[in-house]
Amino acid sequence: MSRYKSAILLLLQIAIGSLIFAIIWIRTPSLWLITLPDGVWRLLQDGFNASCCEGIADVEFVGGLILGAFFSIVIIVMLRIAKRLMARVQQTHKGTPENAHR
Repeated sequence: MSRYKSAILLLLQIAIGSLIFAIIWIRTPSLWLITLPDGVWRLLQDGFNASCCEGIADVEFVGGLILGAFFSIVIIVMLRIAKRLMARVQQTHKGTPENAHR
Protein backbone atom coordinates (compact mmCIF):
# COMPACT_ATOMS: atom_id res chain seq x y z
CA MET A 1 0.00 0.00 0.00
CA SER A 2 1.35 3.42 -0.83
CA ARG A 3 2.22 5.97 1.82
CA TYR A 4 -0.68 8.22 0.89
CA LYS A 5 -3.24 5.44 1.12
CA SER A 6 -1.92 4.32 4.50
CA ALA A 7 -1.93 7.91 5.79
CA ILE A 8 -5.49 8.45 4.60
CA LEU A 9 -6.54 5.13 6.14
CA LEU A 10 -4.91 6.11 9.45
CA LEU A 11 -6.68 9.48 9.50
CA LEU A 12 -9.96 7.79 8.61
CA GLN A 13 -9.52 5.31 11.48
CA ILE A 14 -8.88 8.14 13.93
CA ALA A 15 -11.83 10.19 12.66
CA ILE A 16 -14.30 7.29 12.74
CA GLY A 17 -13.03 6.09 16.12
CA SER A 18 -13.34 9.53 17.68
CA LEU A 19 -16.82 10.03 16.21
CA ILE A 20 -18.01 6.67 17.54
CA PHE A 21 -16.55 7.43 20.98
CA ALA A 22 -18.14 10.89 21.04
CA ILE A 23 -21.58 9.54 20.13
CA ILE A 24 -21.40 6.79 22.75
CA TRP A 25 -19.94 9.16 25.36
CA ILE A 26 -22.67 11.77 24.85
CA ARG A 27 -25.52 9.24 24.92
CA THR A 28 -24.24 7.27 27.96
CA PRO A 29 -23.97 9.48 31.08
CA SER A 30 -22.31 6.67 33.06
CA LEU A 31 -19.22 7.13 30.86
CA TRP A 32 -18.77 10.66 32.13
CA LEU A 33 -16.24 9.32 34.59
CA ILE A 34 -13.92 9.64 31.61
CA THR A 35 -13.80 13.40 31.25
CA LEU A 36 -11.55 16.36 30.60
CA PRO A 37 -10.29 18.52 33.49
CA ASP A 38 -12.41 21.56 34.42
CA GLY A 39 -9.79 23.96 33.10
CA VAL A 40 -9.99 22.39 29.65
CA TRP A 41 -13.81 22.63 29.71
CA ARG A 42 -13.60 26.33 30.59
CA LEU A 43 -11.02 26.89 27.87
CA LEU A 44 -13.29 25.20 25.31
CA GLN A 45 -16.34 27.16 26.50
CA ASP A 46 -14.43 30.43 26.23
CA GLY A 47 -13.03 29.46 22.83
CA PHE A 48 -16.48 28.67 21.44
CA ASN A 49 -18.22 31.52 23.33
CA ALA A 50 -20.65 28.97 24.74
CA SER A 51 -22.92 30.36 27.43
CA CYS A 52 -26.22 28.58 26.97
CA CYS A 53 -27.71 25.18 26.28
CA GLU A 54 -26.87 24.42 22.65
CA GLY A 55 -23.45 26.02 22.90
CA ILE A 56 -22.59 23.91 25.94
CA ALA A 57 -23.84 20.79 24.13
CA ASP A 58 -21.57 21.59 21.19
CA VAL A 59 -18.64 21.99 23.56
CA GLU A 60 -19.46 18.62 25.15
CA PHE A 61 -19.48 17.01 21.70
CA VAL A 62 -16.12 18.59 20.90
CA GLY A 63 -14.82 17.25 24.22
CA GLY A 64 -16.05 13.80 23.25
CA LEU A 65 -14.31 14.10 19.89
CA ILE A 66 -11.07 15.12 21.59
CA LEU A 67 -11.24 12.19 24.00
CA GLY A 68 -12.20 9.84 21.19
CA ALA A 69 -9.27 10.98 19.07
CA PHE A 70 -6.93 10.47 22.02
CA PHE A 71 -8.22 6.94 22.68
CA SER A 72 -8.17 6.09 18.96
CA ILE A 73 -4.54 7.17 18.67
CA VAL A 74 -3.58 5.18 21.77
CA ILE A 75 -5.34 2.05 20.47
CA ILE A 76 -3.78 2.38 17.00
CA VAL A 77 -0.29 2.84 18.48
CA MET A 78 -0.76 -0.17 20.76
CA LEU A 79 -1.96 -2.33 17.86
CA ARG A 80 1.00 -1.33 15.70
CA ILE A 81 3.45 -2.08 18.53
CA ALA A 82 1.80 -5.47 19.04
CA LYS A 83 2.01 -6.18 15.30
CA ARG A 84 5.74 -5.38 15.27
CA LEU A 85 6.38 -7.52 18.34
CA MET A 86 4.49 -10.44 16.82
CA ALA A 87 6.50 -10.09 13.61
CA ARG A 88 9.75 -10.21 15.63
CA VAL A 89 8.59 -13.26 17.56
CA GLN A 90 7.63 -15.06 14.37
CA GLN A 91 10.94 -14.10 12.79
CA THR A 92 12.97 -15.46 15.71
CA HIS A 93 10.97 -18.71 15.77
CA LYS A 94 11.33 -19.12 12.03
CA GLY A 95 15.09 -19.65 12.32
CA THR A 96 14.98 -22.25 15.12
CA PRO A 97 14.11 -25.92 14.67
CA GLU A 98 10.80 -27.04 16.16
CA ASN A 99 12.39 -29.52 18.58
CA ALA A 100 15.03 -27.10 19.89
CA HIS A 101 12.96 -26.02 22.87
CA ARG A 102 12.57 -29.62 24.20
